[in-house]
Amino acid sequence: MYDVRFTVKVPAGMVEADLARPVIEVVNHATGKVEFEVYTFGEQVVVMPVEGIAAQNPLWGMAEPELTRRLRDELGTRFEVTIDGDRHATLYVDEDEVGRVIGAGGSRIKEMEAEYGFGFEVKSLREAPGRGRGGEGAPRKVDAGARPDVAEDKKSLFLKLPRNMAGKDVEVLVDGSPIFRGSVGRDGVMRFARRSDVADRILDAKFRKRDLRVRVTG
Repeated sequence: MYDVRFTVKVPAGMVEADLARPVIEVVNHATGKVEFEVYTFGEQVVVMPVEGIAAQNPLWGMAEPELTRRLRDELGTRFEVTIDGDRHATLYVDEDEVGRVIGAGGSRIKEMEAEYGFGFEVKSLREAPGRGRGGEGAPRKVDAGARPDVAEDKKSLFLKLPRNMAGKDVEVLVDGSPIFRGSVGRDGVMRFARRSDVADRILDAKFRKRDLRVRVTG
């Protein structure tokens, strides 16, 4: 039998005071010990066993998938990221992308550090963990997405996509930056009101021959 308590605290294993958040404690009724904590991290709901947690900060393992997802939108190129401490991460990108990611005088990386709450060190993908071991641990390629066929009538704009994307949650990107998130219809088509903002942006991208893609997010 378990009891449930609600509190606001820093979850077990985390050390930074500003990581405090609402936490549900699941308590063993017989022993009075907290066995699990339930809380949110980013967009994830985390159920974390408390026993033995002090050996490694659980923030690292939980943060990597969330950080990877957000950086995918930010960077628009292949990369690998590892979290090395509570406030430090190493970002591995192609050598010819290092300068772009860092930005002039470090401007872009400073903006990213302020946004994500991590200090970033940027390195070449050649230095990523696991390189040169038969592909094990090789950097994951970011899905660039599919190029849709764009069609329209007087009332609607359509993005026609491969059938394997039917029913999937996706994002529409222009030059690698998301402009819309939604779902593909069961017939493999996304529909937008012709006079909507997103339809205008899609048509503008098509007219200007910009890189228009749709990428699965789920």
